[in-house]
Order: sequence, then structure tokens, then C-alpha cells
Amino acid sequence: MDAAQVAVIVLNWNGKQDTLECLASLEAVTHPRCRVIMVDNGSSDGSVEAVQEAFPQTIILRNGRNLGYAGGNNVGIRYALAQGYEYITILNNDTLVSPDFLHILVEHYRRLPGPAVLSPMIYYHADPARIWYAGAEWTGWGFRRLLNKEEDSSKKLNGLTPTDFTVGCCLLTSREVFRKVGYFDERFFLCFEEIEWCFRARRSGIYSYIAPQAKIWHKVSVSFGGDRSPLLYYFNSRNSLLWAEMHLPREEYIRFLGYRLRSLKKSIVPPWHLLENGAPLPKRLFWSCRTYAKTVKRNLSKPAVRAELLGLVHYFCRRFGSAPSSVMNS
Repeated sequence: MDAAQVAVIVLNWNGKQDTLECLASLEAVTHPRCRVIMVDNGSSDGSVEAVQEAFPQTIILRNGRNLGYAGGNNVGIRYALAQGYEYITILNNDTLVSPDFLHILVEHYRRLPGPAVLSPMIYYHADPARIWYAGAEWTGWGFRRLLNKEEDSSKKLNGLTPTDFTVGCCLLTSREVFRKVGYFDERFFLCFEEIEWCFRARRSGIYSYIAPQAKIWHKVSVSFGGDRSPLLYYFNSRNSLLWAEMHLPREEYIRFLGYRLRSLKKSIVPPWHLLENGAPLPKRLFWSCRTYAKTVKRNLSKPAVRAELLGLVHYFCRRFGSAPSSVMNS
């Protein structure tokens, strides 16, 4: 059987070095009909020129501005569909891939009875033997990883493993799936867009799987600036609720909303206690209230907490798309 034509879409936004390393790893991919498409979200760091020089065979699509993960990848997906690629792979630019990852994913897909969404096993770039992502499930309060970050690759999975969704770090599917399900919802901009898309696919009977034999390595949170980045807290706060609104039953959505509100409250409001220092009660009440207020003010001064609160406010105000500049530049 002839090898299928596969488009690999790599989104870049001011990530020159990561993108160059990612494209270098893709050069060793064994699949004979793989074409790399770099979509640039208005970078100003010389990324486009560097890629043109180092990898002249790479197709480059330029956006005039930052369209986020959803909008940027949608540009690449539309191009791939128009060019007739049979399979489309979305790949983060902060990853390195094994040479056979694409061949394994395509072969697994071809053996499935119907359309699906596949992901490789994803490992930490900084700790190559440790698994970062091997699938997840919705528990009713949040997502639980089937293999979490404390577990390592000694715990093997055999064959394709069902998962509630694949992460946007890397996923492969066929053109017919995008034709049927549609594109990423650009209201999300960044974070939860691939989860929403996978749940939308599930409604059409298209399920997600992990292919453990296919491997890539992820630098983790580079696009957000780290695990404690205000950007991550903003988008996770706002977009998780938008996803829940779209895909959970009303009662479960309300429980999840309550869970997010309580979680944010814990970050801002400390437990109340009356100071015990032997002073008269009015004085103790005064100092207790003063300490309480200072603690709340100190918590609200933390950029991540403010961003999480702003994300919640913007969700209720129906403000979606990109984050405000105060968060994007924090």
C-alpha cells in the first residue's frame, strides 16, 4: 500500500530556537510522504527567515498577527485540506520527535475500523524517560491523567489506549475528521481548544486514543512561560468554564463551576481566626481583621492569582479570544 500523504503543522510565535530544533527532528522522520507546514503567528524574532534558510523545503504560512493556538493552527488545517493531504498532524514547536512516530501513528490509524484522533506517548524533554502525557479522563471535578507526572515509563501500555481527549501538543487525524467536526474554536485562543475539539468529535462518534509505541518529547509550558505563568492561569480559568458550559450536563457544569470558585477562593481568602495574644477582645478583633485584610491584599498582588480572577470575570462577561495585554506581557 502506498504511503499516505501527511501534513505536519508546526505553529510558531517568537519561538525561533525551539522551532528550529523541532524541524530538525522532523527531518529524520521515516514516513516517506511527510510535508512540514510552519504557520507563523506574526513573529518578530527572525523565526521565518531562520526557517527559510535552514529548512527551505518547509512550507511557511505567515499570519500578520498572533491568532493563538486555535486560530494559527486553523490556518494550517485549511491549507492542508485545500492541498488534499490525507492525514493532518498538529505538533507543538517545543517538541522533538522520534523518527518513526509518524509512521506508527498512521499505521495504527489505518487499522482502525473508522475515523479517530491519535496521540503519541509524550515524554518530558528534560527527563526523557519520564512520561508527561499518556491519556486522561474526566472525573467530574477535573481531568486525571491515566499516567501522571510522578509515574515513569516502566509502566507500559499495550496497543492503542482510549483517552477522553488528546492534547494539542501532538495529535493526528484524517482530513475527513476535520471535514466532519470542523476547526478549533477560536474563542479559546490558547488552552482547552483541543479538549473542546476532541469532545466535539466524540459527539460524532470519533474517539481519541494514545499510541504508546509512538514517542515525542515535550519541553512543557514553553508557550506559557512556565507552570506558574499568569497566562496559563488566565486561560485555564476562563476556558475550562467555557468548555464545561459547552460539553457538560447542566448539573455537572454547576458543580464544576462551584469547584472552580472554591478553588479560587482558597487562593485569595485565608481562613479566619481570632488572634490570641492576651489583649482585650476589641483589640484582638481589630488586629485579626487587619491581618486578614493584609493577607487578602497580599494574595491579590500575586500575578497568577490576579490572572485567574480576571479569567473568571472575563468568562462571565463573555470576553473570549486573546488575553488582555496586562496578562500577555506579564
